[in-house]
Amino acid sequence: MLYFNVFGQMMGVLRRDEEWCLYHCSERGLRLPIFDVIIPSELGEDELGDFLGKAYAHLAKCGQRRVVAVS
Repeated sequence: MLYFNVFGQMMGVLRRDEEWCLYHCSERGLRLPIFDVIIPSELGEDELGDFLGKAYAHLAKCGQRRVVAVS
């Protein structure tokens, strides 16, 4: 799973059966699936951060204006 800090919210992206699955990652380690955002299957790993930034631009606040890959 690839993890991203999306404007202060932790999200995970997992490749499963030729599709990307998006999850909200809680502080307790729970992964909640996100169904209302569909990541195009043709996107590569290096394009996911940009896609998430555009999909969740409405979450950007002062001091939280980036999407960062988290290891």
